[in-house]
Amino acid sequence: MKARLEWLDQQWNKPDRTDHYLMSIVLAIRQILAKNPKAFKLDDQKINFEFKEVKPIEPEVKKQGLLARAKAGWGAFLGKPGTPIKPEPQRQIKIVPGAKLKDPDA
Repeated sequence: MKARLEWLDQQWNKPDRTDHYLMSIVLAIRQILAKNPKAFKLDDQKINFEFKEVKPIEPEVKKQGLLARAKAGWGAFLGKPGTPIKPEPQRQIKIVPGAKLKDPDA
C-alpha cells in the first residue's frame, strides 16, 4: 500500500494523454473568450498537486468528536433533551359500505 501511495505521489503531476486532451480543450476555450488569445499556453492549464503530511488523530479526541456528533444528531432528531415527545392525535375514519368517505377534519 505504501509503495502505491509513493507511486501516486510521483504520478499526480505528470499529465497523461487524457490530461493533455483536456488541457488543450480548456486552452482553446480560454483563447476564444480572451482579448489576447496568445497570452495563454498549454502549460498554464496544468494543475499542480501538493501533498501535506496528515497528523494522526489521537483515539480519545476522535472518540469525543464522534460522541459529540452523535449526541448532536440524536438531539436534532428527537428535539431538546428532556422534552417529552407528543404523539400526533390519530385520525379515525369510519367506513360504511356504499357510502362516500368523509374527512373528519373537513
